[in-house]
Amino acid sequence: QTFAAGVESFAVTTGDFNADGVADLAIANSFSTTVSILLGKGDGTFPAAASYATGRDPESVVVADFNRDGKLDVATANAGSNTVSVLLGNGNGTFQNPVSFAANRGPTSVALGDFNRDGIVDLVVTNYGTADYYNDTFVLSTVSVLLGNGDGSFQAPMAFEAGPGPNEVAVGDFNGDGIQDLAVADYGPGSTRGTTVSVLLGNGDGTFRAPVAYTVGHAPSCVTAGDFNKDGRLDLAVCNYQDNNVSILLGAGDGTFQPAGTIAVGSAPWKIVVGDFDGDHNPDLVVSSHWSDIISIVRGNGDGTFQPHVWYRTDRGPTAIAVADYNGDGIADVAVADYFSTNVSVLLGNSNGTLQPSKEFAVDLAPMGIAAADFNGDGQPDLAVANYFSFSLSILLNKTFPPRVATPTIAPAGGTFVNSVVVSIADATAGAAIHYTTDGSTPTSGSPVYPGPIVISQTTTVQAMASAPDMTDSFVAGVAYTIQAAAPAINPAAGTYVGSVTVSLTTTTGGATIRYTTDGSAPTASSPAYTAPFTLSRTTTVRAIATASGMSNSAETSAAYRRRRAERRSTTPPTAARPRRRRRATRVPSRSHGPRRSGRLPRRLDSPTAPLRRRRIRCRRRRRRSIRRAVRTCCRSPSPSPTRARA
Repeated sequence: QTFAAGVESFAVTTGDFNADGVADLAIANSFSTTVSILLGKGDGTFPAAASYATGRDPESVVVADFNRDGKLDVATANAGSNTVSVLLGNGNGTFQNPVSFAANRGPTSVALGDFNRDGIVDLVVTNYGTADYYNDTFVLSTVSVLLGNGDGSFQAPMAFEAGPGPNEVAVGDFNGDGIQDLAVADYGPGSTRGTTVSVLLGNGDGTFRAPVAYTVGHAPSCVTAGDFNKDGRLDLAVCNYQDNNVSILLGAGDGTFQPAGTIAVGSAPWKIVVGDFDGDHNPDLVVSSHWSDIISIVRGNGDGTFQPHVWYRTDRGPTAIAVADYNGDGIADVAVADYFSTNVSVLLGNSNGTLQPSKEFAVDLAPMGIAAADFNGDGQPDLAVANYFSFSLSILLNKTFPPRVATPTIAPAGGTFVNSVVVSIADATAGAAIHYTTDGSTPTSGSPVYPGPIVISQTTTVQAMASAPDMTDSFVAGVAYTIQAAAPAINPAAGTYVGSVTVSLTTTTGGATIRYTTDGSAPTASSPAYTAPFTLSRTTTVRAIATASGMSNSAETSAAYRRRRAERRSTTPPTAARPRRRRRATRVPSRSHGPRRSGRLPRRLDSPTAPLRRRRIRCRRRRRRSIRRAVRTCCRSPSPSPTRARA
């Protein structure tokens, strides 16, 4: 089917712009200066396209979330107006008015990256200098980097030198520092084509170091990155448009590259795609040769070298390539847009690196761009083709094999369940038979038929597929369930007990073994097994788990028991309390005229120093008696007469 787009539909890409799970399309229309948005209905059809204005000559389109709202946005490189247009998605398939950001002269391609490592999508565009690739003698030699602000806007462009006439850019980490770098194909002006690929190493702040140029062939029109010698370092493949070959540059892992020779292909190599076409897990290449009407399969040896190309005829003027498994055999196939025709060529893979003869499928005039996606929800890759001169988009629904049965759904979602879980399986295809396995094998139409909800009582993965007459079997669905033994119960409850306590352990998992410890260590499958209640006579923490065959160990249960000694009770009756004897205050005589009561009580006379104290008391008493006698005697005697006194 063909759907109207804009004038000179140049490039096409896919995305889910209204979040309905169905692939939608964005087409850059270079002459009408628009981008067309076609929203898929899920049956392979599209309503009328909505067009949004961009700058002049949009020749490249990318899809990303530029304002971090979870909705896909669109950006185009506008070679005629020296700008980049950004259309922010509303999440319902519509877009806000485009906002243009300055680049430099003739931005021909745009790529995505995060060049300052802030988690926000940035843009890099190649500034070719003009929209005329063939006759212009003046070109620029820069790439512009636009750092995203995270709200859909971008900072002013920063220009970095590359080589003459940069036409395409590849983003990757070429020196293993975790920072994205750039590789630029320097196509050059029409009068003297370029012969280099420029590598710009990133600084991690959005800026780049001075370019290092590596010599390749004439008119390098495209560049792609891959690990061709499987050393964990990115390498480069460059299509040399004038030399009819492909250059291989092997990365050293420090940002430098070593030439590894060239591979002859057809005339005017236009595009390179990396894939595995022979199932040996070594990267291979497929190259479209624009003027010789062929594509080439170049099989990799896994050490950075490649076998000679094997070519396959297409229709006239092959340009863009889409690699996918179009017939469901697990082998990569190739679809090519043939620009000088009204066809798309599809070549099915044979699993040994060869392709079957091309089959042509009618589209419209001058198919230029191509993209693969499932537009009708049958699980098969379909094709969307941008027709340059017919101002339209063609949709080719995959009919190479019968419609596929819907993939079964398994509920509940995988996770950990105690003792068991009841699993149900359903399929959206009417009349489909569901087949399932629980032993780890892949289900087929010969596997047991799903009878109804099943009880899973051991850790396992439930896998299911569905089949129906005259339909291709569904894809396999699988959900992993971990069954865990129930945690033991410890009785009595933790607490403080007098004397001793008898502890018992139980679990609701049949056939489970309870493992426990009383020394404070965590119980494991090798800890003592519980067989009968046990008595604790000291402060102890009991920790226990349950283990069972086919189940994971239970969660741990613990209980802390504190022992308290019984209080001692006397067996003899208490003695009667002895009454306290009142002590009399000691009367101490005054130093002057008689005795005076003292407020102090006498010291105890039964202490170790009592004899000395008693002796001192007797002495004091004798002195007091002597003093009293002397006083009385003095008071009784008569006064002497003056005569006697004189005598």
